[in-house]
Amino acid sequence: MKAKKTLALLIAAAMLTASMSTALNASAAAAPTDSAAIVTAVSGDGDVLVYGDFEYEVDGDEVTITKYTQSSTEFTVPSEIDGKPVTKIGESAFKKTNVRTIALPDTVTEIGGSAFVDCASLTEITLSKGLTTMGSSVFSGCGNLHEITIPKTLTKSSSFSGCGNLHEITIPKTLTKSSSYFSGSFNYCTGLQKATFEDGTTTILPYIFENCENLTEVNIPDSVTKVGANAFQGCKALKSITLPDSITEIGDDAFSECTSL
Repeated sequence: MKAKKTLALLIAAAMLTASMSTALNASAAAAPTDSAAIVTAVSGDGDVLVYGDFEYEVDGDEVTITKYTQSSTEFTVPSEIDGKPVTKIGESAFKKTNVRTIALPDTVTEIGGSAFVDCASLTEITLSKGLTTMGSSVFSGCGNLHEITIPKTLTKSSSFSGCGNLHEITIPKTLTKSSSYFSGSFNYCTGLQKATFEDGTTTILPYIFENCENLTEVNIPDSVTKVGANAFQGCKALKSITLPDSITEIGDDAFSECTSL
């Protein structure tokens, strides 16, 4: 009799232990994962820092997004990672991805060269309000990008070459430098029809609208004193342009091959 009772107690204890183990495992599986950055080892190259869909680097107290690793078509870049602000999108970070829309946080001040090059599906991007520098060919080959608002903080850019679906653009007066002399900010934007320079602009950069063959309207304020070389070369549809008396210098071939002028 005692043996039977002892055996029954042992069986009950075993069942209780198994039940508790199952419950604990289920609870652990259901627990939310930490969304903070994780470190993934890469043989031969040290460690790669990963946060969600992005690889990134840390320089002091600032973060650079170096690579987009997933296939989502719509997303927002985080404003900070591990308490550090995201200030830069690195070179070729989104190159040839299938992203359609993207929003950059206002913490981003720089976009590296070719960051979004050949993103053929990209139609819309929200640039950060504090953006100051864009490298060469950032959006080159983004043929479906149809609208862009350039922040009034941007000072340096050669970034939209070959964006054939842009139709109208306003250039801020702060844009006074090219990332690459022979690569204008909007050259070969074959769908561009209207360009307006903000009041206070002093210089029209070289090659800025080179071979924008459907450009028909350009608005230049009285503050402009210089038109750079090859600025409007190959703008075949441009029938007239009003140059203010303030202009004292026009670069070589600024209006060459403008066959309708």
